[in-house]
Amino acid sequence: MAGSIAESYGKWQDTECHEMKALLVNLSTGDTGRVPLSHFYGMKDTGKYQFKESVDGLRNAGALDETGSGEPNVLLSNYLTGPSNCVASFSYYSLCCISECDGLMNEIEEKVQAPKASAEKLLSLVGNIQSSTVDAPRELSQTLREKLHAVAERHGGEVALYGRLFAQWLHFAFPNECPYPLSGSDAILTPSEWFKGKPVISKDDRQRHINAGNVMAPDGRGSDLAIDTTSAGEEEGAFLSQWSDDEVLPLHETAKHSRSVLHGIVRLVAQLAAFIAAIHLVVSMLKSAMCEDCGDKKKKDFVLPFKC
Repeated sequence: MAGSIAESYGKWQDTECHEMKALLVNLSTGDTGRVPLSHFYGMKDTGKYQFKESVDGLRNAGALDETGSGEPNVLLSNYLTGPSNCVASFSYYSLCCISECDGLMNEIEEKVQAPKASAEKLLSLVGNIQSSTVDAPRELSQTLREKLHAVAERHGGEVALYGRLFAQWLHFAFPNECPYPLSGSDAILTPSEWFKGKPVISKDDRQRHINAGNVMAPDGRGSDLAIDTTSAGEEEGAFLSQWSDDEVLPLHETAKHSRSVLHGIVRLVAQLAAFIAAIHLVVSMLKSAMCEDCGDKKKKDFVLPFKC
């Protein structure tokens, strides 16, 4: 019974993760899955959730987007599934927020049933998958469509489902559910960073980031007096500013080099010569076997050259 309770505790605890996600989505800008750092730190201390992780801690956990021209943004999905939201840590595992992206990926795998798929097939599938913050069916933006086609062209016409680029594309298709994938050494946290790396920001630094960002309203959200004059195209361009063309595949297959026509002809001639030589050898062996006495021209009986 204790084992069963321990296994189900994580799913029960995940309800708090959904509550935290709803709060962060309310603080985010649009449907980008990104919360301005001033909004992130601007929550009241009396609230149910207090976000006090340091900037370095957010950066090391891959939960900070610093690519834009404005203030840094907290990646909502990366932060939720990060180590600071693990309620318990043991020798071999931690109890953390469940990634909703796994469920979305399961739906794609069930339909594709292959490690690769065409861009058009994936666009059709993803356009009909809904999440807790994305309704379906929907028409994906032209920019996202072009990005996926570019990924397919890079891999010879099909998208590698388990590559970094497709995971990145899923992040921009479901920014509130799928984490932004890192690459290289930045994608790996050491055990000490994962289990113990939960630095807390000081009050002075926290206030400094709040002052550097937008003016906060009493409820912890940005001021409604600001007028947004950004066009849809500019907003999407800023949203995709973190896009990277770095690819990481779980299994790298060496590309087959194209062979010239001359090389193929030479190889075919060599194979034919070997085949003719083998036939000549077989014929010679049969002649030798059919003639018990090669000097007797009149012998007609066939005798196998075996001795009992």
